[in-house]
Amino acid sequence: MKRAILFAALLCLAFTQKVEWRLVGQGKTEKFYVDDQRTEHDGRVVRRWERQVPRDDTPEGKEFLKGQVAGLVKDVGEEKAAALAYTTSESEYDCEKGLARFLQVRYLDSEGRIIYETPAKKLGGWKPPPAGSVSEALMRDACEMQ
Repeated sequence: MKRAILFAALLCLAFTQKVEWRLVGQGKTEKFYVDDQRTEHDGRVVRRWERQVPRDDTPEGKEFLKGQVAGLVKDVGEEKAAALAYTTSESEYDCEKGLARFLQVRYLDSEGRIIYETPAKKLGGWKPPPAGSVSEALMRDACEMQ
C-alpha cells in the first residue's frame, strides 16, 4: 500500500513539473525557446524540445500566425485551428555532420492542449539548416551544450 501511494505521488510530481523555456533567438515571425531539462546528448547527436511562439508585436508575426492557422484548418477545422498559440517540436541535431531533423511537431492552444500533431512521415529527414537562419542558431546552441 505504501509503495502504491509513493508511486502515485511520484507520478503526480512528474506531471506537474514546470517546464522552463529559455529564449534562444527570434526572427521577424517567431520567438524560439528550448527546454534544457529535456535535452539529451547521445554521442554526436543532441535531442531536445523547442517551442516556437508567433510574434504578435510585428506585422510579419501576425501574418505568420494567420498562415499557420489557415494551414491547420483542413486537418482540424476552423474553430480548433483558430485557437493555435504556439508549436513545440522535438528536434535532433547531428553536431558532427551539421544536420538537423524534426522527430515530431505539435500545434497547441494557449492552455497547452494539443490541437494537431504532424505525422512523422511528413517531417522529412536529416538536412543542413539554412546559413544565417534561426534553425542554424538553434543547432549551434544545442551543439555548444554538448
